[in-house]
Amino acid sequence: MGHLDIRTTAEHLLEKMETSGEGTLTQATTKRAMELLKFGNAGSVTISGSAAQTPDSKTYWGVMFIKATTPTALTIHRSTCVVGIEYPAGTWLYGDILTITGDANGAYILYKGDPTIIL
Repeated sequence: MGHLDIRTTAEHLLEKMETSGEGTLTQATTKRAMELLKFGNAGSVTISGSAAQTPDSKTYWGVMFIKATTPTALTIHRSTCVVGIEYPAGTWLYGDILTITGDANGAYILYKGDPTIIL
């Protein structure tokens, strides 16, 4: 009979990093890895179509396009963004997402978190 493993995803990933043959993680590296893993723990929002998204600053740290999407609006804090071009499915953009509006046939996932935590 198997046993129930109640470790978190973060704990599993850290163990995998420590036993990958790359040596033991230092305390600073472990702390940074935990900070990076926190981004995924905050949740996400999936958007389909052209509904405008205007989140509060520091709400979303990245966007992944799950269908080819041509944004008509895209603002990322301290970044130069290009609209009117198609971002293929699987494309990631990182930063403090301030506005995004996709096209009618597009779809993307906004990942929650504060990008300034590890800067």
